Amino acid sequence: MFALGGPVAAATFDLPATPKTGAWGHYAAGAAPAITTKSGDTVVMHTLLTNSPAGLEKAGVAPADVEPALRAVFDGVPAADRGPGGHILTGPVAIEGAEPGDTLEVRILRVDLAIP
Repeated sequence: MFALGGPVAAATFDLPATPKTGAWGHYAAGAAPAITTKSGDTVVMHTLLTNSPAGLEKAGVAPADVEPALRAVFDGVPAADRGPGGHILTGPVAIEGAEPGDTLEVRILRVDLAIP
């Protein structure tokens, strides 16, 4: 499909992991999207480990190597907002025009590790 001025280039968005852009231990179907994009867009998603900053340091990770975002989420998400699971999930991502039951294609282009 073409817009009036020709094809529309896909956009790239950054979705950081913060206390406001994710869910801890659950993913509610009715959760508001952390970001809404169009088909073909790229989302650079920052994800977090499930270990705590203290747990990483106890395992030998230098305090300077623990992601500040992980500390922010551990400090910023109240216990009452944490689900029964331990995973910290970034999202959800909504796609404009997608409806329940649609099949979506997701391509993982690259994975970068946070801790050296």
